[in-house]
Amino acid sequence: FFFFFFFQAEDGIRDLVRSRGLGDVYKRQVLGVSTDASEREIKQAYRKLTVVMHPDKNQDDPAAAEKFMKLNNAYRSLTDPEARENFLKYGNPDGPTHFSIGIPLPSFMSKGENGVMTLIILFVMVLVVIPGFGYCLYLSLYRSNKYEILSSNEKEFEAAIKSNNKLKEKDVPEIVAAAREFTIYMKPNLEPECENIGKELGVKTKDSFCYKPLVLLQAFVRKIPIHNAQMLQDQNFVVKTSARVLSYLADLASKSPVIVEVLKFSQKFYQQLKVNDSPLMQLPHMTKEAISKLDASRTTFRDFISRSPQDRNLTSLFNESQAKDIEAAIAALPKLALEVTCGVEGSEGVYEGDILTLKIKGTIVRSNSDEADYVEEAPSAAHTNAFPQAKQEILWVIVSSEMSAEKCSSFRISRRAKNFTKSMNIFAVETGRMTFTVHAVFDCYQGLDATESVSVYVRRAAKRRVKDYSEDPELNEPSLVENIMESIRGKTADEEAELVEEEGEKKKGKKHKGKKKDKAE
Repeated sequence: FFFFFFFQAEDGIRDLVRSRGLGDVYKRQVLGVSTDASEREIKQAYRKLTVVMHPDKNQDDPAAAEKFMKLNNAYRSLTDPEARENFLKYGNPDGPTHFSIGIPLPSFMSKGENGVMTLIILFVMVLVVIPGFGYCLYLSLYRSNKYEILSSNEKEFEAAIKSNNKLKEKDVPEIVAAAREFTIYMKPNLEPECENIGKELGVKTKDSFCYKPLVLLQAFVRKIPIHNAQMLQDQNFVVKTSARVLSYLADLASKSPVIVEVLKFSQKFYQQLKVNDSPLMQLPHMTKEAISKLDASRTTFRDFISRSPQDRNLTSLFNESQAKDIEAAIAALPKLALEVTCGVEGSEGVYEGDILTLKIKGTIVRSNSDEADYVEEAPSAAHTNAFPQAKQEILWVIVSSEMSAEKCSSFRISRRAKNFTKSMNIFAVETGRMTFTVHAVFDCYQGLDATESVSVYVRRAAKRRVKDYSEDPELNEPSLVENIMESIRGKTADEEAELVEEEGEKKKGKKHKGKKKDKAE
């Protein structure tokens, strides 16, 4: 495209320059006559110069032949119409002497001064328009966000997470497999081994383009061996990309109960656990037979790792090296404890319109760490058996309430800290019991979650007892907000008293009418 327009514009510029100046140059500099010389004067000058400039008479001059050829070309260009046309068109009286290419353009675009404008437009298109279009296309398709996934995924993932409050754990793999990275960077061909694994796993999807990524993802989670070299390479890419996608999905669902379903699959993904697998399968060398013999199925995973090495008695089923590996993995696992309180600061009770303060205190302890290892800003590496790269341990703390089942609040902790504290302010809107549930979930461990609930009873707005600040009497004086709330409470109290009196009068009236009926009977 560039060269086609370039040659067309070049022809127009060449015509402009030749038509204006080269004829005059030949007359003055080559033939030695004036610019207004007639054809007869041009012929006389040419005959004289041919005698003087002939190469046979100038054998000592190496440029004599070139000068004589230039003289002939000038004479032919000025006297022969066909030679002049060839000169103006091709730059040579004999016609085209080199290969040229071009595209058909209207004459007004390639002739005369318009050729310059065509060339300018060409350069603007090549240097500005086309690169700008390519850059916009790159931003829309290949730009990555802070999670290192393509930004073009964001709208589809937001629609899948935020618009579906009934999302289940089994639906998460298909959402992950729909990432655009798999269609752009993976070969579309479907190997026979991939088809066989898909049939074995019963993989079904609405979109055919995400079938292969979904099969490779499920094969990794369920520990199905793959022998094809290209499939192994693709699976490694799928696993690493899925880890980033899951982190992004968890952040998207941080204000919805759907986050719990995303984290459930995330736990199974990092630890390669099937649906019915025991959490003890996260430990190295552990098998279903060993779990049944250890009698660990009757206790939770948290209780099992909290036992002493003597109580676990791993050497009875594993050799010394395997037992050490299991104990090292247990020592690296976090032991989580939660403490949750809720109330109104400075008040003995909770009343309608109060601002509740929900305080969450957590403690994370590891057996293989001392106080010096707990650095506030340092990330904590997670224990995984077969994940192909290092995984950062992330703890999600999810706060939900019975009053708003479709919404929740959550925050994440990714640093290696022994203790963490979080306070949240909640407005007490209605009277009655309010229950808050705090659920702490690790994104890469199953069975180490911690859940605590706290309840408060919200009373109807009335005059309350406030702490006595005897040391500073000014603090005992009601503030502007307290005066407003007291006036509102006073109105509600008067209204309640009036309602009680009206109900009492109605009851008395009913009793009086009943007595009259009895007397009449």
